[in-house]
Amino acid sequence: MVVILQGNAVDLWLDVKENLKIFGYFHGLKGKNLVNQIDKVINIFELEQYLNTKAGDLSGGYRRRLQVAKAFLVQSPILILDEPTEGMDPIIKQQCLKLIKMEAQSGRTILLTTQRLDEAEEICNSIIIIKNGSTLIQGPINEIKKVIGESFQVKLCFDQVTAEIEAEIRKMKMIEEVNINYKESYLEFIINKKVYNPLEIINQFTQNHCVTKFEVKEPSLETVFMKIIQRKEENK
Repeated sequence: MVVILQGNAVDLWLDVKENLKIFGYFHGLKGKNLVNQIDKVINIFELEQYLNTKAGDLSGGYRRRLQVAKAFLVQSPILILDEPTEGMDPIIKQQCLKLIKMEAQSGRTILLTTQRLDEAEEICNSIIIIKNGSTLIQGPINEIKKVIGESFQVKLCFDQVTAEIEAEIRKMKMIEEVNINYKESYLEFIINKKVYNPLEIINQFTQNHCVTKFEVKEPSLETVFMKIIQRKEENK
């Protein structure tokens, strides 16, 4: 089992390549297998130009890359990752998430802790949502989303969100989680599939206002999380 904690656990006085070598040695890697694995993670996490740089001289983001690279150096059956993408730039973060997903699909058991619900939704099969040390809900993501009912998340963009538009959306029954962004001129809300057809709502606003763009999708995991928290607070 390999565990990668949120804090940077690297040997600051060793360079990048030495960090990887020693970690590999400790986990039984040697010879050509060790060399191949090191080359693999160096390429994935783009550490080539820092191979001879001491870990203590790396930026915080690159130290994090090195630490997470160590996790994928060793092919252990169980991998525990605590906020693995923290401090990574968007490109490396996506490569890391892709690698985590591939490793899980290959049969490796991965336990991921994260506050980034978009990341959890992208790569996890099953999740546990915890608040203040207590489990709120757990299970497959599709099942968790059903907790707030069969629904759509709708986003409407306008030239300008006016008071008239706000009043119109708030008059509609069974519309939930209305989010109005005046600065970026859009509004978002959740509708029940059994009550509304999203295209009818879009058509209604298009006829009366200048709609520049619209999106219809399933509610995000973050939206579901906020709804679960809200219901817990209401039931206290």
